[in-house]
Amino acid sequence: MNWDEYREAQRKAKQENYQRSQEVFEKAQELAEANGLELLKHSHWHFALIYRINGHTKWLYNIYPSNQRIWNDPKYRAPFLQLEKPWTLLGVVEQVIMKTRTEENILNEIEKSR
Repeated sequence: MNWDEYREAQRKAKQENYQRSQEVFEKAQELAEANGLELLKHSHWHFALIYRINGHTKWLYNIYPSNQRIWNDPKYRAPFLQLEKPWTLLGVVEQVIMKTRTEENILNEIEKSR
């Protein structure tokens, strides 16, 4: 393989990876929106997953799938996510959906007890 063939193969691989990541993002975004979450794409490497109650941000996760890092913004104390490595963006969204359902069940129980 000469240099030009190598560069062309690298370009194609990069383009395919970008298309796959875009498809995963779109699936995760649809799932998030269907469950009352907001998934934003700040860059190819940085995503934000937001859970709002009555228009106010309750939880904010900054997600970096390329280096397997999730940062909870301390201003919006989000619950800890127990994920097996390597995790995916879709897996994070599913885990947060489970946490929001638990949170909503707790809030409903509090309302019922009043």
